[in-house]
Amino acid sequence: MIVFNVQDDTTEVNIIGSIGEDWFGEGNTLASVKNEVDAITTPHIQVNIDSLGGSVSDGFAIHDLLATHPAKVTAKIIGWTASAGTVIAMGADEVEISGNNFFLIHNTWTGVVGNAKELRDTATELDKFDDKLVSIYKGKTGMRKDSLKNLMAQEEWLSAETAKEYGFVD
Repeated sequence: MIVFNVQDDTTEVNIIGSIGEDWFGEGNTLASVKNEVDAITTPHIQVNIDSLGGSVSDGFAIHDLLATHPAKVTAKIIGWTASAGTVIAMGADEVEISGNNFFLIHNTWTGVVGNAKELRDTATELDKFDDKLVSIYKGKTGMRKDSLKNLMAQEEWLSAETAKEYGFVD
């Protein structure tokens, strides 16, 4: 996470790589993003996103951080963006994407070990996360819940044009 290029009235923020901690390092966690975003005083923030996703909990939290920031936030999809990366983009006031990039939403998933009860409990928790994702996407797109659930189940990369048709990007 880097804040750079403060020009005039806009601060650029890069969210590139994984959301949350992964095998290779810290990634873009709530703590790392919050430390940077809290220091921004310009009236506009441009968040450049190139992320294949990661932790949905960090994605939800960073989404809320951007959605409640007093600045006007514009998310720019600058690379293929998926999963928790798309959730973060939905926290912006405006979302842009170039014609070269793709956008992917999907149902949450996890790895789990345990007995049958623990596996059923985990499935119930995943359903709750999926419902929250549907709510966030519905808030941006205005799409019906069942349409969003079907789209998430398809796990299909959306072109920039298709993402715009569905209302994920402006």
